[in-house]
Amino acid sequence: MSSTRFTLRFFLLTFITATVSGVLKLPITPDRGTTLSISSSQVKGCKVCTWAGRLRQCGLSVVLKDNTPVSVEFECSRPQDVFSVEIARNIECTTKLCTGHIIQADTGSLPLLDFNRKFIWNLKASAPKAVKIDFSNTGLRQINPSDRCPDGHSYNLQAFQTSGNVAVGKYCRTGPVVGAQILNQGSFSLDVPAGQKLQNGQFDVSVGEEIKSLTKITVMITKGTSSLELLSPNYPDSFPDDDVMQWYFQVPDKHRTALQFLNVTKPRCLKKETAVEYHSKGRGAMVLSLSDPQPEQNQGDFTLTLRNCEMDIRSAASPGLLLNLRVSSSRTGLPVSCKVDMSRMGGLSLHIEKLRPASVCQMRVNSVLKEKITVTSRSQLTFQDCLPEDVHVTATKTIEDHGTTIGHFCTPGAIQKVQIHSNMTVTVSGMGGKSLRTLSKPVLMEAFFKEGISERYIFTVSPKRDTPVLLATPGWPVGMKSYSTVSWIVSVPPRMEAHLMFANLSQPKCSNRHTNIRVQRVGRLEEEYSRREDEEADSEITVNGNFYLNMSNCMPERGDFSVITKITLHKSKNLLLTIILSVVAVLLVIFVIVLVVVCVVIRKKKKKLDHEISIYNPNGTSFLPGPNGFPKTREDNESHVYASIEDTLVYTHLLRKGAEMGVYGEFDTHPPFSGQTDSQKPLVSKIAADDDIPVGVYEKFQAPPLPIRPPSHVKAMQDNVIYQTEDPSEEENSPNLGPRLEPEGGN
Repeated sequence: MSSTRFTLRFFLLTFITATVSGVLKLPITPDRGTTLSISSSQVKGCKVCTWAGRLRQCGLSVVLKDNTPVSVEFECSRPQDVFSVEIARNIECTTKLCTGHIIQADTGSLPLLDFNRKFIWNLKASAPKAVKIDFSNTGLRQINPSDRCPDGHSYNLQAFQTSGNVAVGKYCRTGPVVGAQILNQGSFSLDVPAGQKLQNGQFDVSVGEEIKSLTKITVMITKGTSSLELLSPNYPDSFPDDDVMQWYFQVPDKHRTALQFLNVTKPRCLKKETAVEYHSKGRGAMVLSLSDPQPEQNQGDFTLTLRNCEMDIRSAASPGLLLNLRVSSSRTGLPVSCKVDMSRMGGLSLHIEKLRPASVCQMRVNSVLKEKITVTSRSQLTFQDCLPEDVHVTATKTIEDHGTTIGHFCTPGAIQKVQIHSNMTVTVSGMGGKSLRTLSKPVLMEAFFKEGISERYIFTVSPKRDTPVLLATPGWPVGMKSYSTVSWIVSVPPRMEAHLMFANLSQPKCSNRHTNIRVQRVGRLEEEYSRREDEEADSEITVNGNFYLNMSNCMPERGDFSVITKITLHKSKNLLLTIILSVVAVLLVIFVIVLVVVCVVIRKKKKKLDHEISIYNPNGTSFLPGPNGFPKTREDNESHVYASIEDTLVYTHLLRKGAEMGVYGEFDTHPPFSGQTDSQKPLVSKIAADDDIPVGVYEKFQAPPLPIRPPSHVKAMQDNVIYQTEDPSEEENSPNLGPRLEPEGGN
């Protein structure tokens, strides 16, 4: 801002000095990437000069580039009447992107504010793509080239061809033209009159479509009834010879368009014919001549193509092709009218509001377009293209009547909705002398009528945790009216349960019917709780899930029916889950006990099944592995107890007697081993190895001879009888006998 003020001050100072001396001197610094040209419309007269070092160059025009500060001098007192200024910038596009956008800024040309300025953006596309300019931010409106825009800012679009430049059109700000595509090369310019600052803005430049026409203009039809005019290129001169121009119309839903040719001039054609073509999605092309009636377009977007022929340009009778067309649009739906007379219903007013601003719905009251309508008397209403979801209708009536007070309520609270089967009046007042404060939301969000309500009062309640809710019967502390009913629909959040406590319960003596308090779960037929006035009521109950709390009165003989119900939410105790967890815990304990017992038994078996290794003791006693302790004596151990007794042992005394009598001879026998036997061979001690006793060689053991005894009396032998000696000690001290003689042919 300070640099701008400094420039203006410097410019004014220079201008005043130049006025005195007759020479205007201005410092100019072009913007980077721009070319600034100052040229005169006169062949002779005032000249413009620049300094290049000490060299002064003067002429009818000058070109400045490269963002270099230059001092410019004009050799006349009013050069703005002779010279014009052009600021040009180049934008090139590849098949994927463009090098810049159209940015309206005049920082470099600000010292030339008193001159007519023209900002030019030269556009170059890369075949086969076109270059596209987006005007959707503001939109443009095409005008006749001889007309001027209200704000003085006029835009011009040109297309460059080998045959010459084509003026596509002249435009003003704000209009239905939202885009343009130019084939090959073109330019977009803005003319700003002297003394006006450039309005800042930007139009995006991007890679367009593959088009085969000179230019393609995109037009967006506004909603409702509208009309616009378009001109052919080079208007009022002829459209280029054998060329094509396209307009693409974007039509809103439920709209129809109609085209009318206001001014048409047809050329004399040497080849082909002039024509217009209509293309729309889902339908084939329609080709018409310029003199044919143009059809109405009833569905969606469409493209209009203007084709010129190969004209006879040498004939003076051929004026060429020029076209001025008008495009009108309107809604397709027919208006629906209705007469409303509110005078017959005193105190009743009707409010109608349009819910969606973007909707095409139009509401009129007495032919005046409105967004909101309030009808209090006789009116004529008109609706066009309005759906049920587009309009909200509310009827309000104030009834003056002395009724019964339903209750007193405060905000905020748990009561979400109230339905009353009669007329009602809502009064909002301050408490304790306090004034009403402004609420962020209205007290009554919505009022509506609903049929089929059997209860006189229905309350929808949504309690919150740790916040008790008090629900009183209508008219409390006065009792309910005779035969009246009330219902509370209570919503209980998941994993919560409601505790109901009936306080201040007052029961009448009924002359007809009974009072009733019922609690019923939503979606279930059975009742959780039901009590009459002649039954003892519970003071507290617990309900899981959403439920209805219904109360009804009888015809009291004396007394009143009134009650206050206190509802408190708590976490739900899931009994089924508790039982399941208890059973699982018991089963787990039993499983652990069984597992411990099994482990103990298996461990004991493993100890018994461990591989036993005997230890040989050369002193004559062998030890088995395990906790055997010290060796037992003969009286303590069971070495003299046999599981089976061989015959040789049973009849040993007979053999000895037979030897004494000479019946048996002496035999070699093995002495019995007094110690415990083992399947493995005994280990050899170190002492035995030192005595060079052969190890592992079997030798026949020579038993000692039997002692000579006197002959004994021979007694007869009996089978299956065990004979023993009379003296046990004799048996113990008797010498070992030889092996038993087996009879021939034995085992």
